[in-house]
Order: sequence, then structure tokens, then C-alpha cells
Amino acid sequence: QPDAAVGILKCAQEMRGMSLQPSWYEKLQRWEDALEHYEVLQLNDQHNIHYTLGRIRCLDALGLWPRMSAMCEHIWTTKIVHKSSAWSS
Repeated sequence: QPDAAVGILKCAQEMRGMSLQPSWYEKLQRWEDALEHYEVLQLNDQHNIHYTLGRIRCLDALGLWPRMSAMCEHIWTTKIVHKSSAWSS
């Protein structure tokens, strides 16, 4: 049934011009598709926390822990550097 649901989503996208939400792929446990969508969306909105958390959920579900860890470390260090520079101003 999940494959049928994906087919319906793609049909709706093509026929109705709907934009597919990555969270829909998550609900269908299509983690690679969801991750790809979150990554594309985040290219246009780098600071969107919803896209970041979606990517983390997908990486976790796919068992890509080294990649997830590297991403979290990058976010953590970026936030700390940003906050510490704001404090010193």
C-alpha cells in the first residue's frame, strides 16, 4: 500500500500541480525521498529548523549516524560561534 500512496501523491503533483511535502514521505517511511526533499528545501532556506529536524529524522531512520552526527556538530558549533560573537558585541 505505501507504493500506491506514493503513486497517488505523484499523480496529484502532476495533475493538480500540488507541491509534495517531505513529511508525507516520512509518514510513508520513504526516508530517502523525504531526505532529498528536505535537503532541496533547505538550500533555499538554510535556517529553517523544520527542515533541519526533518533531515535529522531521516538520517536517523536510515541509520546514517555519522552523517547525522557531523550535521549536528556543524549546527552546534555554528550556533555557539554565532552566539558568542553576539555576546562579545
